[in-house]
Amino acid sequence: MRDALLGQVVDLLDSPLAVLDDGGTVVYTNDSWESLDATGTVPGAVTVGESCLLACEAIADETVTGRARESFEAVLTGDIDSTRVSYTTPGPATLGRRFHLRARRFETPDGEYILVEHPEVTDQYQVSRERDHYEQTLADVTSVISHDIRSPMTAALSWAELIDADPDTDSEQVARVTSALERMNAMADSSVTLARETGVDDVAPVELGRVAETVWTDIDVAGELVVEESDQLFADERTLEVLLEHLLRNAAQHGTRADDETDIESLTVSVGLFADGFYIEDDGAGIERSLRDNLFEPGVTTGAAQNHTGIGLAIVERAAEAHGWEVTAGESGDGGARFEITGVTRS
Repeated sequence: MRDALLGQVVDLLDSPLAVLDDGGTVVYTNDSWESLDATGTVPGAVTVGESCLLACEAIADETVTGRARESFEAVLTGDIDSTRVSYTTPGPATLGRRFHLRARRFETPDGEYILVEHPEVTDQYQVSRERDHYEQTLADVTSVISHDIRSPMTAALSWAELIDADPDTDSEQVARVTSALERMNAMADSSVTLARETGVDDVAPVELGRVAETVWTDIDVAGELVVEESDQLFADERTLEVLLEHLLRNAAQHGTRADDETDIESLTVSVGLFADGFYIEDDGAGIERSLRDNLFEPGVTTGAAQNHTGIGLAIVERAAEAHGWEVTAGESGDGGARFEITGVTRS
C-alpha cells in the first residue's frame, strides 16, 4: 500500500525521474520520464530494463553533451557518488534544447541504487539568455548616454555661454539653444536613472516619512510637505528615494496651472498611508483625464514639453515594479493629483 502510494506521488511530479540499479539499468521511471521526447540526450529515452550506460555510449556528439555524459558515466560506474550538470543538445533551434541532469547514489536494505532527474529547462534558459542580452544592451546604451552623449552636450553648453557673452549676439536665440541643450542633459540624467537606479538589491525596514522629508529637503522646491502618517516599509531605501524624489518633484513642478496666479509656495504635498500602501497627493492643478491612461509611459508629461523630460513618472513606475508594487494616478480630495502605491508590506 505504501509503495503504491509512493509510486502515485512520484508519477505526479513534473520532473522526469528514474531509478537505476547499481549497474546502470533502469528499474523504475515516473510518467514524466516515459513521456520525455529527448532522443540524443543524456541519459536519453531509455525505459525500464534498458541500460543508461549503453545509451550514453551511443551519443556521438562530443562537443555539446560530452561533459554531461562523462560526469553521468562516472556515477554509473561508481567513480563518484553524485553529479549535477546542465547541457544543451544540438538541434534545428537556435539554442537547441536545454536540460539539467542530476544523479546520485543511495543505499537501501536491498542494495545500492542511482536516482536520476532529467528536467528540461529550455524555456527558462531562453528567458535567461534574453534577459542577459537585454541587461547588457541596456548597460551599453546607458554608458553611451552617460559619457559619449553627455560630453558633447556639456561642450555645447560651454560654447553657448561664450557666444552669449558677445555683445553682438542675439541673446534670445542663444537662450533657446541653451534651453534645448539643458533639456537634453536632463533627459540624459533621467534616462540613466531609469536604467541604473530603479532596481532592488535588498529590502529592509525603511521609515517612509523620514525618507520623504529628506528627499523634499534635497530637491529644494517651493511648497510645503506634510507627512500625515508614516510607518516602516520593507523597501530598498535608495530606490524608494528615487521613487519619492520624482513624485515629489512632479508635484512641485506640475502642481500649478499656467493661468493660476496663486503663489507656488502655497502648494501642499502630503504623504500618508492606507491599508495596502502609501500615497503622495497635492492640492494643485491635478492631472488631465486624457493623460491618465498612458501617464507612466516615457515621454508623457503633464507640463510643457520644452520644460520637462517626460521620464520622471516612468522612473516612478519602474521603481515601484522592482519592489513588486503598483502605482496608479488619480485625483486628490482638493482636485489635485494623487498617486497611490499598493502592494506594500509594512514591517
